[in-house]
Amino acid sequence: MAALIKDDSIYILNDGSSSESERDRLDVQHEICNDVMRNELLPSHIQRELLDLSSSRAPKVLDVATGSASWLRAIVKLLPPSAELVGLDYDPTKFPSPSLLTDNITLKEADMYRPFPKDLVGQFDVVHVRFIHFALKVGQGAELVKNLMTLLRPGGWIVWTETGINVASTEPPSPAWFKIQDVYSRFRRAIGAEPAMPVGLVAFIREAGCVDCDDRAYTGSSPLYTVKGTNWVERTHQHTGAIVLQMLKGITGFGAVDGVKTQENVDALYGELKADLTDKDRKIHYVFVRAWGRKPQEGHVNG
Repeated sequence: MAALIKDDSIYILNDGSSSESERDRLDVQHEICNDVMRNELLPSHIQRELLDLSSSRAPKVLDVATGSASWLRAIVKLLPPSAELVGLDYDPTKFPSPSLLTDNITLKEADMYRPFPKDLVGQFDVVHVRFIHFALKVGQGAELVKNLMTLLRPGGWIVWTETGINVASTEPPSPAWFKIQDVYSRFRRAIGAEPAMPVGLVAFIREAGCVDCDDRAYTGSSPLYTVKGTNWVERTHQHTGAIVLQMLKGITGFGAVDGVKTQENVDALYGELKADLTDKDRKIHYVFVRAWGRKPQEGHVNG
């Protein structure tokens, strides 16, 4: 396989915020995602496989674009102490304090678009990736999965979760939210970002050559009807505002969208969103999609 090289990053959530504030945002994002996905850190059948595997050897799990390692810090609690966990990210400033990590979690700097270090290749039972749609260009989905598959043992699993601005809605409708969706849509077209997110995940995984592929969608408002519902609207308003502000700042850096090229443009549009979100009855409805597929066993012929 020819290596997929990322020549120019299109990632827009590095806005110059402090590493501490970005780690906090990522930790909050993990908590919201976990609540939406009903505390299912992995599909149940894949988690069972890891636990069954532990009777014969240590399961090995890798998290790509790990950021603050929030997912690793959660999944480690569900695995045996013998499990080995690795987190990779191209920006190590997002890594948490070592004091927050168990001894069996290791974090390393790496670029998911480039060949991985040889000591990682073919070693893992699960490769997990989440929320990288801001960094994905048209045509990179299946090639990225192929690169991630090099990390897997035969029979190992890719698990990929995404959501997206384009599949979110508000009720009652927010005029500012419509403007933000339009800005991101124009930006995405201008810089060639992948439009098929999150609905295209399972297609990318299947195209890359995985078997036993499937996906599941989670409705982002489902926690409203659980014990989490008491402050759910406030939590999602705060987190959405933080993401939108970073996104708009990142878009101005590219200068690719008319009307969003200056800090004054950002402040005006963000101010409109904040005004709309003063309505505590206004709900933000996201859709989260998790897709998965298995690297074929040696000797398997697809099709």
